[in-house]
Amino acid sequence: MVVSVGQLAEASHYNTVAEDVNKVFGDKYNTAAVTDSNRKATHKFGWGAVNIDDAVPIGDLITAQRLQYLVDRTNVSVDHINVTDSLLVFAVPTGRDDVTVNTPIRAEDLNIVESKFNTTILVNDAHTTVDPTNASALSATPTSGGPLQRTNSWQHQLTGEYYWDFDSYNHCRYFFNSGGQLRVSLSMSGGSTAGYYNWADVINEMEHSALLGTM
Repeated sequence: MVVSVGQLAEASHYNTVAEDVNKVFGDKYNTAAVTDSNRKATHKFGWGAVNIDDAVPIGDLITAQRLQYLVDRTNVSVDHINVTDSLLVFAVPTGRDDVTVNTPIRAEDLNIVESKFNTTILVNDAHTTVDPTNASALSATPTSGGPLQRTNSWQHQLTGEYYWDFDSYNHCRYFFNSGGQLRVSLSMSGGSTAGYYNWADVINEMEHSALLGTM
């Protein structure tokens, strides 16, 4: 909903931009359930942060504070995802990258925020990525079980099952929507038979492929 340069910001335009921001940074689908038929189209959005008001009544003044909410969330989003970082810069005054009290909010200010979401954050599902320099690999400690051990011959099947618990479906959704990943690192030790070495080679290849990002 790009608005002509020179116009003052209107509530209808602000609400459209705020909805885009909430769609990524907050959650516009917070009643999402795994049984929803449209989850492929909608559930990939939402990082689970606090939504801002995106239903400002028509005729209300768009304050500097409201624009600052958009700017802060946009800059954090761009820094978080795996794209070249670029803070929002406004045209008036030239080079301005913040919003001070009593600053007139122009339509082009909202255009800049809207463009950043539509051409950087939402394009190609960039909102589901994470900048590797901002990511941390945290080791998980199993709450039960331990290393799988074989005591029978190789003719017997060895089965191991691992799973991760999330507080809710939405918490799980937020984790993956914001670029989170679950990785498994496998290793074998203590064997000396042909079967052991065959499976050790398989696991080594799996680990190698995971490091190269080909799995």
